[in-house]
Amino acid sequence: MRERYLNAEGFYVEVAEAYSHGPEGLTCLVIQTSEDRDIHMSEIDVCDDFSHEDPQTVFTFRGQIYSIVQKSSDAVYIAHTGKQLRYGPHTAPEVVLTLDADVTRLCDSARGVWIVGLGGYVAHFDGAGLVEVPVPGAETIYMVSEAPDGTVFASGSFGGLYRLEGREWVRVELPVGVDIYRILAKGRSDVWLAGQKGLCAHLMGEGLTLFTPPDDRHYRAIAEFRGKVYVGAGYFGLDVVEGDRVVPLKQNIPAFYLRGEEKYLFATGYNLAARFDGQDWLATEFT
Repeated sequence: MRERYLNAEGFYVEVAEAYSHGPEGLTCLVIQTSEDRDIHMSEIDVCDDFSHEDPQTVFTFRGQIYSIVQKSSDAVYIAHTGKQLRYGPHTAPEVVLTLDADVTRLCDSARGVWIVGLGGYVAHFDGAGLVEVPVPGAETIYMVSEAPDGTVFASGSFGGLYRLEGREWVRVELPVGVDIYRILAKGRSDVWLAGQKGLCAHLMGEGLTLFTPPDDRHYRAIAEFRGKVYVGAGYFGLDVVEGDRVVPLKQNIPAFYLRGEEKYLFATGYNLAARFDGQDWLATEFT
């Protein structure tokens, strides 16, 4: 197991979500945490051309930024300690919402952003109003994924997969008892799952296909890029679905977070951000 990076000031450095910034740039969330976890320092780093320059800090926050969702090269949502949601330019996002819930993750939406919190809390913010749609009976919700056709799924602990019908969540019964950490919704009856104990599965209609993983895997990220599905195995690196199996692809990068975009696939974790164009990799470390 690779050790987390510790900088000279005694902080662990973790690179979380990453996005394209314009055609060739990079946006990423970097969190520094003291060893005793009492102090958090967070920042948003940006560059215009990742192939020629490293991202530079444009926004800092004394506390933990839990998650970001970039809406454009000029605007980003961030959720941080203090139960606040900010929105605006990367350099100065302003507070737009204060919540009662403890936020753990933000997820993209065609209109605004999905908010995930402790205790099964889920809400949607469209920039003007907040609609709360908690998942009844869910101990933990890890992610919300909105398909191109507008269908919304949520995933959680103990094999929990839920589809939003109006303002009610309907559980999708699965022969899966492990935590589903990440999902990728493609349509009303089409969703990919990644999770605990090597779970990589595709629900299509009434049928669930389970893909055989390598040993010792827990998948905490999933993304589609140029027709292939990739899953992040944390410190074991990046795997890819091939046939009825999941096979190792890139073992020398941490893959705790993945994002597939039209031009690039991003993998991040520990103090490293990496970008894949389908043939070559480009990476940088944050110290």
